[in-house]
Amino acid sequence: RRNHNALHLYNTETRTWCLAKRVSGQTPEGRNGHSATLAGRRMYVLGGWLGCGPLASPDMYILDVDTLTWEKSTASGTGP
Repeated sequence: RRNHNALHLYNTETRTWCLAKRVSGQTPEGRNGHSATLAGRRMYVLGGWLGCGPLASPDMYILDVDTLTWEKSTASGTGP
């Protein structure tokens, strides 16, 4: 299966998934095997395999879950 960067939303009341239609900002490249952590109202997505090469990507993206706006992290230092 091909890597993708589509954002799917889960409704906890209806227990259904839907594709987010209004996503903005600097959307991450398609990937799989990434990790994600929610801190407050922001989701941090770290790494993942981009579909080529043997190593995971070292980048991190941040999603504002209220506005569905992505930004690429400007964190410095060596990541995990």
